[in-house]
Amino acid sequence: MHIEHLINAGLTESEAIIYDYLLKNGESSAGEIIKQTDLKRGNTYNVLDSLVGKGIVAFQEKNKVSHFRIENPRALLEYIERDRQSIDNKKSAIESILPSLISHYQLNTNKPVVTYYEGREGFAYILNDTLTSKTEVLQYADIEIIETRFKKESDDHVKKRGDLHIEKKLLITDSPFTRNLYNTLKEEATSHVRVIKPSDKPFNVVMFIYDNKISYLTLVENKTLGVIIEDTNIYEMHKHIFMCLYDKAIQLTIPQ
Repeated sequence: MHIEHLINAGLTESEAIIYDYLLKNGESSAGEIIKQTDLKRGNTYNVLDSLVGKGIVAFQEKNKVSHFRIENPRALLEYIERDRQSIDNKKSAIESILPSLISHYQLNTNKPVVTYYEGREGFAYILNDTLTSKTEVLQYADIEIIETRFKKESDDHVKKRGDLHIEKKLLITDSPFTRNLYNTLKEEATSHVRVIKPSDKPFNVVMFIYDNKISYLTLVENKTLGVIIEDTNIYEMHKHIFMCLYDKAIQLTIPQ
């Protein structure tokens, strides 16, 4: 039982076997570990060095023989936390150069970068990605479906965007629901919101245009799908179409 959980926690199978052996048998020499676990001699020493390096096993010399014992099991949590921080640092390092990497990839392959996402996590990821934008965000939205199914995520996003001072223009369909929703807001909150003629069928889609990217969220019942397309030409085309519609759309006004 312990071995399976230790592997799930990030140890290799050999590390988990040796850790479990030391847990049950206490301090042991490398020779005893090799004999009792049936692991190969060279591999066993490498694994023991790895466990010591992780800070979850300690060793000491006794009569010129190395003996090993596990540290307090809480050291496992400390190791996992250090590993998590290391992963976070690696992720941040890649994120900081990702735009440059993508730019070079597109230049050399002449292909758009397309990434797919699913579920509420995908919805949240795409919203958060717009918060990295260095340009104004342009958005088409089915407001009713967002408010009824994703209100918490949307409210959190609006607050974060405000804190980051990211400008946005929004095109939404005109409807009683839309009017009732925006009637509760201050006029400055709607200064960049415009409405277009409603469709007979709900869009069930949100679209963002920003930072040389186009992202879509399809919000049909029981299925949430998202996609981000990174391509300068596609971005510029959609930006132009959006602004043509936006310039002709009706400014949403708040009754006095």
